[in-house]
Amino acid sequence: MLEKWSFRYWLLKQYVKLAYWLFHREIVVSGRENIPRGQPVIFASNHPNALSDILSLVCAAPQQVVWMGRASLFKARWAIPFLRFLKIIPVYRIRDGKDTLKGNEASFETALGILKQNGALGLYPEAAHSGKRVMLAHKKAIPRMVFLAGDKSGDTMNIQIVPVGIHYDQYFHFGRRLLISFGKPLPSAGYYPLYRQNPHQATLRLRDDIYNAILPLVLNYQSDTHYEGFEAVREIAGKSFARAQGLAGTLRGQLHADQALAARLDSLAADHPREATQLAGKATQLRLDFRNLKLRSWLCDHSEENKSKAWLSTLLLLATFPFFLQGWVFNIIPFARLGKGIKGRIKDPVWFSTFTFGLGIVVFPLFYLLILLVAVSSFLPWPYAMLFVISLPFAGKLAFSWYVTLLKTRGRWRWLQIKRRNRALYENLHQRKAEIISEVTALSEPGITTRGV
Repeated sequence: MLEKWSFRYWLLKQYVKLAYWLFHREIVVSGRENIPRGQPVIFASNHPNALSDILSLVCAAPQQVVWMGRASLFKARWAIPFLRFLKIIPVYRIRDGKDTLKGNEASFETALGILKQNGALGLYPEAAHSGKRVMLAHKKAIPRMVFLAGDKSGDTMNIQIVPVGIHYDQYFHFGRRLLISFGKPLPSAGYYPLYRQNPHQATLRLRDDIYNAILPLVLNYQSDTHYEGFEAVREIAGKSFARAQGLAGTLRGQLHADQALAARLDSLAADHPREATQLAGKATQLRLDFRNLKLRSWLCDHSEENKSKAWLSTLLLLATFPFFLQGWVFNIIPFARLGKGIKGRIKDPVWFSTFTFGLGIVVFPLFYLLILLVAVSSFLPWPYAMLFVISLPFAGKLAFSWYVTLLKTRGRWRWLQIKRRNRALYENLHQRKAEIISEVTALSEPGITTRGV
């Protein structure tokens, strides 16, 4: 039964948590103290990145969370037992066909049984992933579930609705940074009296309260027109803006700075659309110019233009090259094959990291097992072979960090070369970046607003 604690699920969760740590450069969990114990819980999360969002919350939450996922995942019969094992139950929508909606009765009964046992459910209020730093309009699934539970229990079931913000520094690739934030719960008992008087008004209020509870935990642009341009502004000026706000240095601090920057940009778009278009256009073009030079905009900073930093990075790379070599040699085959095998076969790029991770937790252990068999049959005693193979995933993560440092070091030297050989280009890029930062700094701080849906 899904509501029961499962040892097999716990065992799988420990493996997935380790693999998820290896997949990410950094994982930060904030607000765990806001998760109630011994009470029915619904985790209401934003949904930017397909099944990666489920994995993020599952790894961070202490409970064995049962997820209500879209029914299309259950189309393949062979997948149903696996999805049930992962504690995912289907939710049918109109797009799945009107005849399928009756299947929701069984799913809702299962969900209510979980809540009655003080279990935990996970739902996406948006009911779809966005693939952008934008929170979509919320649907009414959670309010309906809450008030159905109230009807069944005579308003005695006080469900704790925990808002969750999932924030990635980038959506698609290995080595990203992840912040999972749990907000203060919304007790369902506070909405039952209004529901008895006006069910429609109570449903809308709870829906909007959930939206506004998640909003401070995520980066959310309100301007659709300037989304890509504002992302370019954030990439170019975000670190400088965070330093000016005293928020640089941590993933959580950078998110808070990015939220403040996004609010100012959205305010500019609303009040001065022409100026917003010009700023977005300048940032987009500058980002493109840096990319054409195979450079990143952070290099165009006087604090980074230091030969000693470039030399120190180079010496560090040389000193640690043997460690990189071990990680690269014994991980490059599955790593490269996964990327090439998935690329081009996925229509929605938001699914790329989900498939990469999902296949990786199967392919890498099989590859390591092959290495273990070869090592044991060739030259190494069993205990040493085991220790060697256990070290390989960690060596792989170290090798990737080495490779990232190599790219950054190469960028430093290329930028220093431009500074020496093409002074006009160097000055032009510096001036344009400084102008964007100056315009961002001059933006007025908007009033604190929230947007209901």
